[in-house]
Amino acid sequence: SHRMSPGTAMDLAAALATAGAVLVLAVAVPLLVRRWRLLQRRSNVWPVAAPGLSPDTSLCVTDIQSSTTLWEELDPRVMDEALSLHNSCIRGLLSKHQGYECHTEGDSFVVAFPTPACAVAFALEMQVALMQLPWPEDLLHCDPCAVVYQSAAAHAAMGSGVSTTAPSDTAALAAAAAVAATTAATSLTTVAGLG
Repeated sequence: SHRMSPGTAMDLAAALATAGAVLVLAVAVPLLVRRWRLLQRRSNVWPVAAPGLSPDTSLCVTDIQSSTTLWEELDPRVMDEALSLHNSCIRGLLSKHQGYECHTEGDSFVVAFPTPACAVAFALEMQVALMQLPWPEDLLHCDPCAVVYQSAAAHAAMGSGVSTTAPSDTAALAAAAAVAATTAATSLTTVAGLG
């Protein structure tokens, strides 16, 4: 039988210890980086504390209509881009309206607000902001994403053969929604006795 010399045994032990340390670092470092990024994201996403238990605390639940159909019909990269735009838009508006992200699952958010006025203002501004995003072209050509509103001018132009573009319709709708958002938030504040 072969016996290993003490020097060879020490070299082998050192090599195994080094390999083990490298393996531990290879696993631990990505996990720590991921955890750090998650904490960073949360600190940026949730600068507002969760609203306390109150009769005024209001929840807003969002969901992308026909998202299952869209995932089935479109390239996953298109939907990943669309979902990223959607999520960034929602998260970007939360602190402005004192919103707290309670839960997300897939394309759905559950968000809490300290007052109904904050929740309504968020929901209305979110609708306007979503209409103004640079959505992927492939998404805009799917049936579930078809134009559901068209200005009278755009409709008349289509009948005359003049080319119209969706962005002008979107801008008109966004402007109308912004006015509605301001009016609704003001009305809700008045009804709630806050204005």
